[in-house]
Amino acid sequence: MSSYALGLSHSGLRNFLVQRVTAVILACYCIFIFSFFFGRVGLGYTEWVNLFGATWFKLFSLLAFLSLGLHAWIGIWVVTTDYLKVFHIRLMAQLGALLLLVICTLWAIQILWGQ
Repeated sequence: MSSYALGLSHSGLRNFLVQRVTAVILACYCIFIFSFFFGRVGLGYTEWVNLFGATWFKLFSLLAFLSLGLHAWIGIWVVTTDYLKVFHIRLMAQLGALLLLVICTLWAIQILWGQ
């Protein structure tokens, strides 16, 4: 019953694979950001503007933000399903977390693509 609380059925194998793929995407993004930050001497505003102005980097960032949202949602869903036994409390926690994740993802998209 809890797997259908938000109308989203969850497959254990699918969740496992999505968690692993999104973790790899996030790791690649973090490695790139850290290597860009620490690999440049005298990194300034112009370099950051040029990096975030590139379409390929916007797409890479968008993929990372979407991966973060999916990764977080699966983690939240698993934790709330395991530890919140009262249906109404679990439903409210999942809806609140989902709303927050959607808002943050939309905000990230607006920051990346908006001017």
